[in-house]
Amino acid sequence: MDLQFLDKGAAFNPKEGNNSAYFIENNQLFLIDCGESVFEC
Repeated sequence: MDLQFLDKGAAFNPKEGNNSAYFIENNQLFLIDCGESVFEC
């Protein structure tokens, strides 16, 4: 599994974006800890 991070922010630091991650396994996309703004990445 290759875990990819989308940004490096936090709940109290919105200027640096989400602290979300994803991985792809068996042609399926799995999003981890994603908030509503993750789709802007």
